[in-house]
Amino acid sequence: MVKFKKLKKEEKVLFIALAGAITFSFYFSVIYKPISRKITHYKFQAEKSRAKLNELKIKLPETQKQEENIKALTMESQKLVKEIAEIEKTLPSEEGASSLLAQWTREAKDLNLVSIGQEVEAAEDYSKLIVEFKFIASYQDTVNYIRTLEAISPFLVIEELDITEPKDRSLGLGD
Repeated sequence: MVKFKKLKKEEKVLFIALAGAITFSFYFSVIYKPISRKITHYKFQAEKSRAKLNELKIKLPETQKQEENIKALTMESQKLVKEIAEIEKTLPSEEGASSLLAQWTREAKDLNLVSIGQEVEAAEDYSKLIVEFKFIASYQDTVNYIRTLEAISPFLVIEELDITEPKDRSLGLGD
């Protein structure tokens, strides 16, 4: 401090200015600059978060709509599963195929049965029973028999019908 008093007025001003500059540099580099970097980083993060929030707000209505669609589809799916289960209860079982075939044979009382063949096509979910009837009958008896078969089960489908005139007319049912 004694040396400072011995300095001239201009030297004192210069010394104070130099001390102020050193203090300011120290404050700037040690305190202000790190805090400024943090503030800039936090501002960048805040801006990034605002942009992400705006993006999510824009997508939010779509998300809500999709959630509503998912709920509606889930309810529809559950309803369809229940309906399928109810329909499956009405399907004839494989064990019932022989009794069904017996019933079809009984219904053919007005026909001259030549042969009956059956084949089961096994599938992953449901089996398919293929029955081939060969008989001799009048056109009207054939139509009546088909109507009777169709009335037995809603699952019966006549996929192929082949009507031919017998070669030997004596096998026919009349003229």
